[in-house]
Amino acid sequence: MIFAERAPGLGLALVGLLLTGALGCVHPAPPAAQAVVESGVQGAALPLPQAMAVLQGAADSLDPALRGPALAALVRSSPQAGGGEWSARGLYDPSPRVRRDVADALVARLPEEPSRQILLGLAARTEVDPLTTCMALLALAPGDASVGAQAAQVATRSRSVSQALPCWLAGTAAGDAQAATQLQDALARGVLKLDLPLLLGLARTPSPAISQGMAEGLDRVEELGRGAAAAVLLGHGDPRGEAHLRRILSQGPVEAAMEAIDFLAALDVPGADPLLARAAHGPRGRVSTYAGLARLAHGEVSGAALRQATQADQDELLVLALRCAGLGLRRYPDSGPVHRAARRLARVGLQRERERVQVATAALVGALGELDLGVALGPWLDADDPQVRLATAMAVSQLQAAPRKGLPPS
Repeated sequence: MIFAERAPGLGLALVGLLLTGALGCVHPAPPAAQAVVESGVQGAALPLPQAMAVLQGAADSLDPALRGPALAALVRSSPQAGGGEWSARGLYDPSPRVRRDVADALVARLPEEPSRQILLGLAARTEVDPLTTCMALLALAPGDASVGAQAAQVATRSRSVSQALPCWLAGTAAGDAQAATQLQDALARGVLKLDLPLLLGLARTPSPAISQGMAEGLDRVEELGRGAAAAVLLGHGDPRGEAHLRRILSQGPVEAAMEAIDFLAALDVPGADPLLARAAHGPRGRVSTYAGLARLAHGEVSGAALRQATQADQDELLVLALRCAGLGLRRYPDSGPVHRAARRLARVGLQRERERVQVATAALVGALGELDLGVALGPWLDADDPQVRLATAMAVSQLQAAPRKGLPPS
């Protein structure tokens, strides 16, 4: 699942997006960033020097799962144009995962021109995988027809249709008619890569080639990916996507229903929340609870679902709620109900000892932007688990760059 442990690929992708702000907007730190930011709690301050030490230590890790997010966080917060030395380190890292993380961080710095030029330079590097290069080109495609030619060049180096898919998507977004035809043909044959940013890109890029190809290929997509394929159709306003998702949510296997709910939470389109609301009020027990919590991502708060998620033995539901609350905050930053629900969840998460809960809690605290909660994270910078230390350092860095003051109105 995108959010739960049972499908770590998409799950980790979503955690990374939340931690680093790729689903929202986190601005680089000012050039003369303070070493300490006062929290409003008497005598307390954000542990910024320790957090930066953790980030820089993780950037030297032998583990790409630590090195990539750490370098990405350093790129995002760097006061230097194009992320300074950190972007070069990341983009020339031997790990494809690290290069992807850092490219995504540069996308978050757009429309900064130096970052744009660095991303355009990826197309000439044959050692960079097409997914990394073409997802970067997709971010640059609107208003730049030259991106289509670069994406087409990268597509010729792809070793499979699924590998070329993001390149054809970038070309389609740039107005390349041939890329649109190739993309439509691939989707019609049921070719779909279960990569969350790619799926969101397919759902958000307006093109008849995508909606027509996906509609034709929906039943040819492997069963695990059909919910995501239907959600792409929903993003294009195609009623066939809504009908397919409704069947999955009401009658499909529990795992398939939860997969669909995950993607509906991540997908910010008008038709997503009504489907979640219908599922939340249905008779399917855990599926209904899951859907109720996922509605947090769309600004809707269910008191009953929150009460269940905050029970002592419901860590999986708590992780879902924490992550969806983070999405809700980014989409509805002035919503009092979402803010209060997020703060409540963060306070519960701060009391838990499970590592995955702590990682999700740190991400939410970063999204909340409340310095007192950031101060409360401080002890986790010394946690035994390196993922917890890294998530905490990323949250502190994010709070330093963009702290928030006060509770929004109801």
